[in-house]
Amino acid sequence: ILFVLLHTVNHFLFKSGLFMAAGAIVSEVHTRNLDAMGGLARRWPHFSGAVLVLMFAAAALPPLGTFFGEWVYVQTFALGLASSSLLISLGSLVMLSVIALVGGLAIFTFVKAFSAIFLGRGRSDAIDSVHPLPFTITTPIWLTAVLALGTGLFSGVIVTTVAASVAVGTSGNTLVIVPEAAIQPLALYLGLLLIPLTFAILYWSFGTPKIRMTDT
Repeated sequence: ILFVLLHTVNHFLFKSGLFMAAGAIVSEVHTRNLDAMGGLARRWPHFSGAVLVLMFAAAALPPLGTFFGEWVYVQTFALGLASSSLLISLGSLVMLSVIALVGGLAIFTFVKAFSAIFLGRGRSDAIDSVHPLPFTITTPIWLTAVLALGTGLFSGVIVTTVAASVAVGTSGNTLVIVPEAAIQPLALYLGLLLIPLTFAILYWSFGTPKIRMTDT
């Protein structure tokens, strides 16, 4: 039950942040047409970073809290595949397939949305005239992004603190349903940091490539 509640809180965080971000963008760009946006990351770098974190959470990517909620569900259905009941096994297989499909679609959707809004060059005159977002607008959005990240990194600790023992099992910062599938959110986060760090080292090692601007 605690994992379900934590997963609900994580959904509340990223959805609240994304709704506030959408309102902030529309209020400055004065359009809801993604084809008329683009290039906002250059004008709002910190704001775009917070939105990127929230979109990662919406797509249930690690190390955000929603990933660990989905991970618990996946483990549960994976255990259901080994059930002696044919109905439970088939139901678990269907649910695993649905989770995989929805997860793939979510990643595709949010990658497209973020790139259309923030990356590239502005595709309308409104983008060139946007103003810096006030502190009162960006702070709540950043707060939801930080909390969404924090509930992922310390989800095991949070659940263990709330209850000394729960049905699915926690130990310190480790989330586990079956011992063979234990996972440590903080360790996973540090491992993921190695990926961009490796690319950055390769980029700096081989020098900055020349940029050529052409018409689309």
